[in-house]
Amino acid sequence: MGKKPQVDRLIIPERSQRVKAGLIAAHKKGRRGGRPKSLTPEKLKKLKFLIKSNDFSVTEICAMTEITRSVYYRAINDQLLK
Repeated sequence: MGKKPQVDRLIIPERSQRVKAGLIAAHKKGRRGGRPKSLTPEKLKKLKFLIKSNDFSVTEICAMTEITRSVYYRAINDQLLK
């Protein structure tokens, strides 16, 4: 049982180096990690237009732009619409 921590100490740095190398290689290829943004520049443009028109409710705007209410209000609070 005493050898497992020693083996782990040898393996973990090797794994972290491989992970870092993989992230660097992906970055060089132009790939980013993480979840894609739900509010794309096209959706943001459409959102601005719909809000300025004052013809639609928040629910209707969210349905038309295919975003959630939380994303809608986050866009307003983050002042993305200016």
